[in-house]
Amino acid sequence: MSILPKLSASAALAVLAACSGSGAGNYGCGIAAVAGQSLILEEFTRAGKTLSGPPTGLAGRLPVRIALGPGFRGVAGRSDSTVVIGLEGTLPDTPPVGFGVLIVDAADSAVGVLLYNGDPIRGAPVIGTLSAGERSLPLIGLRTDVKNFQDASCPIFPDSLRR
Repeated sequence: MSILPKLSASAALAVLAACSGSGAGNYGCGIAAVAGQSLILEEFTRAGKTLSGPPTGLAGRLPVRIALGPGFRGVAGRSDSTVVIGLEGTLPDTPPVGFGVLIVDAADSAVGVLLYNGDPIRGAPVIGTLSAGERSLPLIGLRTDVKNFQDASCPIFPDSLRR
């Protein structure tokens, strides 16, 4: 059974419309966003990709993005043996988010957090929490190269969210 979240046609169309660039339309961005941010979850089925604990590299600021939605800045830290991410801003009511995925590169450094609706991936250890106002979401971790899931002209975690 696939662990891909269900994506509505209206969400896909909204992403495609939002990704049109300088008047000519950049459908590659929209397609990459829909496919890439969904396919990242499939990485949990691959051996050695799921994190069992926090990464060694954790920057003070991390980009946080709702899958197929807006991006935010996050403040990252540690509490005992877990990761704590504080979201700067307010999560919208829709889409409802239920968990976060901390994306870590091959050097074991965190590159960003993707938020998804639903429950965390079954069997993935919770390595921390993401705090968003009064909400606290479980954080699971994944080691992968996010560049394999995005169009280079519209990154999932843009540098503007790291400042």
